[in-house]
Amino acid sequence: MTAGKTAGILDKFAETVSAAPNPRSVFTAAEAVAQTLIGHRLFTLMRFDAGRMVVERVYSSNPAAYPIGGRKPKRDSEWRRHVLEEGKVFIGHNSDDIRWVFDDSELILGLGLHAVLNVPIKSAEGIVGTMNLLDRTAHYTAQDAEIGAVIASELANVIDLSASASD
Repeated sequence: MTAGKTAGILDKFAETVSAAPNPRSVFTAAEAVAQTLIGHRLFTLMRFDAGRMVVERVYSSNPAAYPIGGRKPKRDSEWRRHVLEEGKVFIGHNSDDIRWVFDDSELILGLGLHAVLNVPIKSAEGIVGTMNLLDRTAHYTAQDAEIGAVIASELANVIDLSASASD
């Protein structure tokens, strides 16, 4: 896909976000644009509570395996520091990376997912969530991380709104 076409798709997504009637509409649009530009077999959005060091799922493309409302404590780890504290994208390329990062790695691997792209969702206050794409082995690239960061940048205020609606 050309850079111009990618930019056009991202511009259309930004317009969709600005006109969306509710957070779920934005989350659905984010999943669609991520599928078009990056690709995934599982897409989730997690809201991050830094005070409690917990993430809570606010959107899932597979709610049977990963239901909305599911919470995960984020123990001290290299991944937590990298993504939730330093605000850097994490790319996992294979099943060893999945096992290294995720306590629920066997569920992930059982779904045939062996690669992950975790993109921090940032606001002026800091990291407010993560956008997570999972797919086959070695699927994600540095270019995917850049595109993911643009998509995630549109989600910070909406993740906050979803917190207000559910708390």
